[in-house]
Amino acid sequence: MRQLDEMINDIADGVLPSTLDDAESTLKQLMMLSRHARPVMAVLLASAKRDHFNNDVVSWVAWASETCDIDGSDRDHLRAIGDMLLDLQDEDIKLYRRLFPIDTEKLLAVTQINLHLPDRLVDFLVAYKLESMSRQEVRAAVAECLGKTPAERAPIQPELPGFEAAVDALIQGGQQTAAALKDIVSTPEKAAGAFRVGFSMLNASVKYFTEAPEPNTAQIAAIAGRFEDAAKQLREFTASIAEKALSRGA
Repeated sequence: MRQLDEMINDIADGVLPSTLDDAESTLKQLMMLSRHARPVMAVLLASAKRDHFNNDVVSWVAWASETCDIDGSDRDHLRAIGDMLLDLQDEDIKLYRRLFPIDTEKLLAVTQINLHLPDRLVDFLVAYKLESMSRQEVRAAVAECLGKTPAERAPIQPELPGFEAAVDALIQGGQQTAAALKDIVSTPEKAAGAFRVGFSMLNASVKYFTEAPEPNTAQIAAIAGRFEDAAKQLREFTASIAEKALSRGA
């Protein structure tokens, strides 16, 4: 039997299967691949982050972008699904295998239980047959498990057009992006705006890192060190300004 990648390349080149049996075989293989592709990606992304990057988010994000051209929320959603599947692999391999062909939108909803109430995940998956439920039914069941009120079950997300792409560009750009930002932030107004936005992002990052189920203490310590360096730089600058003012007044 010909390999699936050969069949796909032929069809992409305009060479179609010559028999109904060939078409049927290709379709069946494609359907199996499509059902498993995203869960497999999820597990590989999550296991790579855990096993090969020691939860170094910046390096892992760059690797994920280069390896499979995936960024932003899609990458993070797959990683959350992968984390959940890896947790199940360790705890209940039958549930792990059962979840693989399930719609990843349903699995994404269930990751909220794995994040907030991990001890209840297995009981939830045993109690509910996700295979026969709609996405909306799964989301409602998850909300009920988390004890959310109807108003809390569908929170309004703020619209931040281009936010994820901008964050990814900053992460991947490294020193070149940092240098470009210095040129962009070139007026008092832009500097003030950049500070407000940066401080909001900083607060969100600190909240995430300190409330994570398994905090990366090394990364938190490194971030704290950056804060201390910035604070020291500002103190030294204000002290020098004050010293110059005193000198002028003498």
